[in-house]
Amino acid sequence: MAHYNPNGKVYAFEPGPLNFKNLSRNILENPLSNLYAIEKAIGSEKGFVNFNIPECGAHSTVLRLEPNNQNYANVEIVSLDEWIVENNIGSIDLIKIDVEGFEAEVLKGAANTIFTNKPYVYMEFNSITTIFESRVSPLNFVEALWKVFHVFKVDLSGQLTELSNARDFTYENIMHHGCIDNLMLTLRDGVSRSDILIALDGL
Repeated sequence: MAHYNPNGKVYAFEPGPLNFKNLSRNILENPLSNLYAIEKAIGSEKGFVNFNIPECGAHSTVLRLEPNNQNYANVEIVSLDEWIVENNIGSIDLIKIDVEGFEAEVLKGAANTIFTNKPYVYMEFNSITTIFESRVSPLNFVEALWKVFHVFKVDLSGQLTELSNARDFTYENIMHHGCIDNLMLTLRDGVSRSDILIALDGL
């Protein structure tokens, strides 16, 4: 994103120590003067969380239960809304979310930014991590998204197709797409910050 949009700025949040080290090295070696790495997790509020760190660096997750002989780090977590205000960031055009089951928390913490700036939200939807990491029914999560967003599926060529039925999408995601789809979300007309929080409450 930083390479293809040199006039814009990219803020990359990475809480995993190894991934953050690799990200920082990539920025220096390329170089990318418009890409800023932030060693924090993004969620719904400030604090600290235990963060699972697999040996490969992929599939890192926020530990919602007590650690059980896992390799983990205690990392700082902030909401996107608070971080944007504290750092005097201007308008936000795009939010990319790939957080292995922590999507609802990220969206709640970005509710004001989404309402104010109306950014595109590019998000991986993964039924498996929704079930095992957030312990939420994928259909419940999808129906919550449908209440406040127009939901588009992104195919391999980058084309967008608006999805009209939450149940049909969930079925296709689980039965035919290996539980993973890439979605683009845009806020529906008339939806408020409170509407976003209410839709996601309890997930």
